Order: sequence, then structure tokens, then C-alpha cells
Amino acid sequence: MTSSSDLAPRLAWLLLPALLVLSQIASASHLMLAVGEDRPPYIMAGGKRGLELAVLKEAFAYKGHTFESFQVSSRRLNQVLIGDGTDAAAGVQESPNGAYYSLPFIAYRYVALSKQKQQLTINKMDELLAISVVTSQNTYQQLGVDFASLYAPARRQNDPIPARYLELPNPIQAVKMFWQDRADVIIIELNVFKALTSELDNNFNTSDALVVHPIFPAAAQFQVSFKDEQLRNDFNAGLAILHSSGRYRELVSRYLK
Repeated sequence: MTSSSDLAPRLAWLLLPALLVLSQIASASHLMLAVGEDRPPYIMAGGKRGLELAVLKEAFAYKGHTFESFQVSSRRLNQVLIGDGTDAAAGVQESPNGAYYSLPFIAYRYVALSKQKQQLTINKMDELLAISVVTSQNTYQQLGVDFASLYAPARRQNDPIPARYLELPNPIQAVKMFWQDRADVIIIELNVFKALTSELDNNFNTSDALVVHPIFPAAAQFQVSFKDEQLRNDFNAGLAILHSSGRYRELVSRYLK
């Protein structure tokens, strides 16, 4: 006959999984999450769908967390945690602002695009200085120190050479300007360019052959900033599971075709 003293350890082991689940549920949070403006296929439907949202949702879910997303401009993403009511901001790059930063969760492969009819030769970033360039807000911060040294706002204000470089509030405006022949080159993530071009109406002639100038040596890596260190750690844990399980690759294949 089994004594009560023998049963206690067995019951504890049997109950442990349920207790862990209950503990996880009790510690789970519903976050207010700031995301950038629409950049299909990464962010779509007013910040509710897209590759970035899918990765965020599944990484947070590993520890039971959920979120409600809302959109802000690229310029405000690094500042939005200062106010009350926002728990995290996705799509940022680390800066010394006191936030807790996740591991990179998404990467953009930026390129310079021109029209073949222009016969432009662009092999280095500084060769852009001789032509007109359009891109979206804060691109100068996302492409490394060499690009920032060419196009940081302070230089644009004091030097006439990069004056033909224009950052517009969102990528669809940059895409329209490029197809209207109002800029020689557009700097943009290639998948975003393809998606936004496909959404343009018949008023835009998008039949010109393009040349891709791969002058940016590394992909731009983006992170999530948090007010709370434990939430950051939970997100990193979920992100690691997505990568190790192959689920991250599945999500990329779904959205980046």
C-alpha cells in the first residue's frame, strides 16, 4: 500500500505542467505595441498584418503575451516609449535612450534602383551625390555610418551637394515620385518596392526596365524596444524558438515570394 508520504512527490510531478501553464498565464501581458507605417509585405492593413506582425505575434505568444498594435511614423518610433501607455515599439534600431532592446527580429535588404533608360553606373554610395535620390523617412539612419555621413540632416542643410536627396514621410510617396520620373534613383527595400508598385493605378507607367544597384553591404536590422526588461527577455526567448524550429523561415517564405 502506498503511503501518503509517497504520493505527495508523485502528485507534485503530475501537477507541475499545469502549474507552470497557470503561472505563465498569470504573468502574461497584453501590450500596447507601436509599429511603423504600412510597408507591404512587412506591415499591412494599418499595422495589423504582414511579416513583421506575424513574427511579433508568434514570438510574444511563446510566453503567453498578446498585443494591440498602433502605427506611428518612423521618426516617432524611437521616441514613443517616453510617454505613458506604450509598452514596446517594433522596427527600431538601438539608441542610448534607456530602453531594453530585443535581438533583431526583421531585416530589410535596401537597394538603389534606377531606370535602365538612364544608363546610370552606381557602384559606390558616394556616387549617389551626383544624381537625384528619393527614399522614405529616416533612411539615412538605417544604412550605416557611411551613408549617414553623406546624408545626415546637418550635412544636407550646410552642403549643396546632397541637396537633391529627399526623404518623404512614407515609402508609397517615394515610389510614386520615382515612377513619375521626378527622381533618378529610389532607395528602398526591394520587396516593399515591388508590393507598392503593384498597387499603383493606371496613371503610373511602371513598364520601364529597372537596374538594381546593390551598394549597401549589409541588411538593415531592426529590433523591438521595451520599457520592461522581462518582457524583452520573454520576446527574445520566443524569437529564438521561431528560429530554431524553422517557423521563422516559414513565415518569411509566406510573405516574401
